[in-house]
Amino acid sequence: LEWEDDEKVARSTEMSTRIPSDEGTNAAGPGDGTTYFENERTIADAKLEGNMGNLVMDHDGRLRLLSAAQMGGDGDGYTWGQGERELFVHVPCAQGTTKTDIELCTTSRSLSLRVCGRLILDGDLYAPILSDESHYTIEEAADGAETVAVSLTKATATKANEHWKSVMQGGSAIDTKEFGAPVVAFDEDRDVSEYLQYMKESNALGYS
Repeated sequence: LEWEDDEKVARSTEMSTRIPSDEGTNAAGPGDGTTYFENERTIADAKLEGNMGNLVMDHDGRLRLLSAAQMGGDGDGYTWGQGERELFVHVPCAQGTTKTDIELCTTSRSLSLRVCGRLILDGDLYAPILSDESHYTIEEAADGAETVAVSLTKATATKANEHWKSVMQGGSAIDTKEFGAPVVAFDEDRDVSEYLQYMKESNALGYS
């Protein structure tokens, strides 16, 4: 089955109250109405953030909206995270760091980042970005610690197990399979059982 990105989400939360059994039939999910409304709120939050790509479904049919950090990992001297359309890199830096201490160079396929004289990243990106939209800020925490926060805009939006596995090609990678197949909004005119069959075939619910 093919599902379009612009399909409506009006009934998408119904998937949480019906989960395929081992025989492939629909069974009531835990909590039924409670799960339905919890999932409805989660989808609303994701829509509000413009980040449907970080929605994942647990084995019990409950949806969770993961943070950018939960969709990322750690590198040598930096941490990173991502959403549907953006990727973030955070580098701890010394207090008093200014823009003159930061060198950020990007193309659609490469990144070079140097902070306070230290080369943090240099090479080919995991996937293309919109280079003109790349930028950074210097953030200060309540305890005075400072961080260089780099934001990259993906050329192609990603969701769940389609997310980037690393910032750079050949870099320390995360296992995106654990996020499952993308939670896809479906048209309100389609039957819920069709959607559940799609999710089952995609192994999004953990069924083989």
